[in-house]
Amino acid sequence: MCFTETPSGKWARTKDQQLQAWEQACRSRWRALLLSIKAKLESVEAGIETFEDAFLAHIQMPDGLSVSEHVRPRIATAYETNSMQPLLPGPRGEQ
Repeated sequence: MCFTETPSGKWARTKDQQLQAWEQACRSRWRALLLSIKAKLESVEAGIETFEDAFLAHIQMPDGLSVSEHVRPRIATAYETNSMQPLLPGPRGEQ
């Protein structure tokens, strides 16, 4: 695991050092998430995009998948086959 050794891999970390490294990694991820959300909200406030456009990929569909999880495979297929298809299912799952 990446927390059990130093970044060079030459030295093993103590349990306390492992915990500190893990906590630092958690703080770093939370900071990155905060910056991402702040940037999206700033973009919305500046009128660059709407709130819906900024967060559309993360909206959960009734089946529990996000819009992004539905659309990404269909976009890939469109590029592979060079043909357009509906990016989201129609009402009641119709294509």
